Amino acid sequence: MNGWEKILEKEGWAVLDCSEKDNLGDFLSGISEKLGVPVSGRKGNLLERLQPVSHKSAHPQSLSNKYGLGAFPLHSDTAHWRIPCRYVMLGCEEPGQVLSPTVLLDTNRLDLSQAEVSFIKTASFFVKNGRKSFYSSIHSKDKPFFRFDPGCMYPVSVDGEKAMNAMLSERHAGMMVEVPWQKNRVAIIDNWRMLHGRDNNRPADPRRSLLRIMVR
Repeated sequence: MNGWEKILEKEGWAVLDCSEKDNLGDFLSGISEKLGVPVSGRKGNLLERLQPVSHKSAHPQSLSNKYGLGAFPLHSDTAHWRIPCRYVMLGCEEPGQVLSPTVLLDTNRLDLSQAEVSFIKTASFFVKNGRKSFYSSIHSKDKPFFRFDPGCMYPVSVDGEKAMNAMLSERHAGMMVEVPWQKNRVAIIDNWRMLHGRDNNRPADPRRSLLRIMVR
């Protein structure tokens, strides 16, 4: 097991840097195949380019459509899938002029009351995914993953609203860690365990460019 694999298993995420001699996309692809099976994103591509966009330019079902160039709330990728992808890999092509680090929160270390834990495990959400929409809780004993995305999950009860409020970024600011981006930096995230978001005090720079590969 490589050093980054041990860190990933222990911490739920790991950071490494791609050499300037290597192609960042090829570097991500090589690591993704060690983790599992790479899967296509919304547009059918295994390797996706993520850049901040305004509300008007964003896909209707994306977080960008709701939050634009502002900060992104904590979420898990592909929460609208029945089983979310296992890992998310992000590689920085261009950090941009505005600091917009990715923030991470370990769901194994959430500071929640017993009541909030109960809401998270039992409250039902409508998970919007077109004809494949379904109902689910954020977490449950029979599932090894957290499912959370305020962009596609809608509480259907007061308990669901309380569960949603318990997961707000502001509640966990002191427990989040940052991935400060620089060119060719790579972050590997356990998407079943870690929630991630985008932190920026000013509108994000549209030139900020991350490559993403998701892995089952």
